[in-house]
Amino acid sequence: MPRSRWILLETDTFKKLYKSKPAEIQRKVDNALRLLADSENPLLLGKKKKPLGFWAYELTSEERLAYHMENGVIVLDKVCDHKVVYGHDR
Repeated sequence: MPRSRWILLETDTFKKLYKSKPAEIQRKVDNALRLLADSENPLLLGKKKKPLGFWAYELTSEERLAYHMENGVIVLDKVCDHKVVYGHDR
């Protein structure tokens, strides 16, 4: 099996939120993580949220995966409703 380009680091917050999601959302997260890990540039797969300091990958119209890059590692911050990720309604 080919090795991924990027290392993924799950924060405790990410782990907790992931476990609380239904199986359908967990599958979407798993697929997104594979895409991010194998991407040439994972930052291009998300939308940059400048004031918040992270990128948001759209899982569904409501759910987002928030992540940032740190020393060549993809740090997984949150997976939750877009209102929670952004701190307000879009």
